[in-house]
Amino acid sequence: MLRSVAVMAVLVLLPFAATSDPAVDKSGLDYVDPEPLTRPLDGVAQLSALKRAYPGRISAMEYRNGDWAILVNGEWIYWANGRLLPRKARHHWYLFSRFAFYPYSGGPLHIPRLNEQEEVRLQAVLQAREENPPLRHNAFPGALYGFRTAGEARRTMVVVSFLGHTVRVHPMIRESLDRVQGEIEEAAAGNEEVRSFLRELLRVEAFYWRPIAGTRTVSYHGYGVAVDLIPRSYYRRSAYWRWSEEAGIEDWWNIPLERRWTIPQPIVEIFERHGFVWGGRWLFFDAIHFEYRPELFLLEATGFTDTP
Repeated sequence: MLRSVAVMAVLVLLPFAATSDPAVDKSGLDYVDPEPLTRPLDGVAQLSALKRAYPGRISAMEYRNGDWAILVNGEWIYWANGRLLPRKARHHWYLFSRFAFYPYSGGPLHIPRLNEQEEVRLQAVLQAREENPPLRHNAFPGALYGFRTAGEARRTMVVVSFLGHTVRVHPMIRESLDRVQGEIEEAAAGNEEVRSFLRELLRVEAFYWRPIAGTRTVSYHGYGVAVDLIPRSYYRRSAYWRWSEEAGIEDWWNIPLERRWTIPQPIVEIFERHGFVWGGRWLFFDAIHFEYRPELFLLEATGFTDTP
């Protein structure tokens, strides 16, 4: 059941071209609500998880100016129909993609199965993405990570050694990566699968300022909070949905587990223990990819199972 919910969550989160009417203009509501708990709870779980996940960067959460908002490094960011937007932009929420909150759970990898209706919707989503590449407003990640441009990003990154490779990452994840590396090294001492993977690890990629493929949205690599573990060979197995699609596999979402390249389960679990989600679990799978999203694990612990 949870896998079905997760599949639908991904499909709902994927943006279509805007078809909704604009939100009611609430610009005249310039006040801090004295009784926020009397207001609708849309977005409360997601914003609360963000505040808990980044305590040094998100200092407050309030119902203000007609929407719930969080104070991110001194800037108020508002929840607007699933988007995270600065005050003025929230009145034009329909121009932007939702920020991706989705059910995430660990354990053995299971390939999500789509029914006929979900496959039709997925095809429509893919077509819509091609015609109108998704755009997520950069105010929230810019405030959270501390920069808005490629130049500022480059000046923020720090150089670290990870699994024998030198990479540049955001200082936010340096300690988490240190702990991940320590546990992977401990696991390798008693696990041949882990040792073999490390021997075959060709390179590690982290900071690279670029959009997510097929979108107008800066990748988590652009913020230095994602890492890719790239092997010497994928052994003719599928590691990334877009590569599979480009290779002519039309129903790439149905590629069975035995034909997918994956990272050893102990390594995946170590990353997850330290706040990194693994792209191999996504419907739009990206098995080499990890990104730092501790808020998703906090949401999972609260029983979060639905999209906004």
